[in-house]
Amino acid sequence: LPEPDLGSGEREIMEPRNDAEHWLFGIWAETIGNKNFGVTNGFIELGGDSLSAMRIVSAMNIEATDRYMLNLLNNGSVISQLELLAHQPRHSAELQGLQDFMQVLSGKDN
Repeated sequence: LPEPDLGSGEREIMEPRNDAEHWLFGIWAETIGNKNFGVTNGFIELGGDSLSAMRIVSAMNIEATDRYMLNLLNNGSVISQLELLAHQPRHSAELQGLQDFMQVLSGKDN
């Protein structure tokens, strides 16, 4: 892999513009181990690899699930509803979305 380009000054760093970008930026920064990049920098150019990609996806899934469950609880969900969610299998569309996301992260976007 090429050496990471962590702010060589060749282009302007675009800061996160909304909550979703801040959330994703935090996950990427923690995984990559550097905050000197912007939302338009590519994963591979920042030194990302397949292991980092899996860590990012895992962190996103965990945090998104936590946020979703917190939202359910705050909106009056009951145990019987939450229990049903716990036993639902992942849908093939979700798996395809995850596979597509992994391809983008790996730079193998077709």
